[in-house]
Amino acid sequence: MLPKISALHVFSRQEMETTITSLILAGYSLENRTPAAATMVRRKRLSPGWVLLGVLTVTIALWVYLVVYACQRDHLVQVVLEAPTPEIVDHPDAVLRWPLEAAPPTPALPQRGRG
Repeated sequence: MLPKISALHVFSRQEMETTITSLILAGYSLENRTPAAATMVRRKRLSPGWVLLGVLTVTIALWVYLVVYACQRDHLVQVVLEAPTPEIVDHPDAVLRWPLEAAPPTPALPQRGRG
């Protein structure tokens, strides 16, 4: 990523020295210097506090997920096809009836051959 570039304009050598000194105290380093200009750089730094906060947040979330995952059980569903059973009506005149949605099994009729 390209660095952010700023320009500070000063109007005397004394003001230039003061500005360079204050930038060094603010964390900048002097990379290049000529009589008319100075290049100062402040390198990006990894903040240990933010790193620790991020690691703790991600780690805690990961541990919570792992505990929830470990407590879950597999779900098993078994689908079984069974033969239809007749309805039995408890009445002396009742006959054996098959449910409407399932017809009783019928034997296959022999087919006549042509010839």
